[in-house]
Amino acid sequence: METQKPQIGINNTAGDWFKIKIDRKVLKELSRRSDYEGWKHIIIYFGGLLGLGLLCYSFWGTWWFVPIYLAYCILWGGADAIWHECGHRTAFKTR
Repeated sequence: METQKPQIGINNTAGDWFKIKIDRKVLKELSRRSDYEGWKHIIIYFGGLLGLGLLCYSFWGTWWFVPIYLAYCILWGGADAIWHECGHRTAFKTR
């Protein structure tokens, strides 16, 4: 008789979700909201966009534009986590 592995992911309908074993205190500390951390991430993100955007503008028409624009696109594409948490109002401690 074949044993079935529990299905993990969005197609799991049996309710056998994988749960990582982590101490409650550690999880609470990792989940703690902070205005400082939220603003730090936002400022670093927009600063990076502004800096790379200015570099793209400066190097337009040269081959240096290509790797700088690639870095800009990667930074822009990686912003999903920021927008997701801001949408849930969990990026900052204050609402």
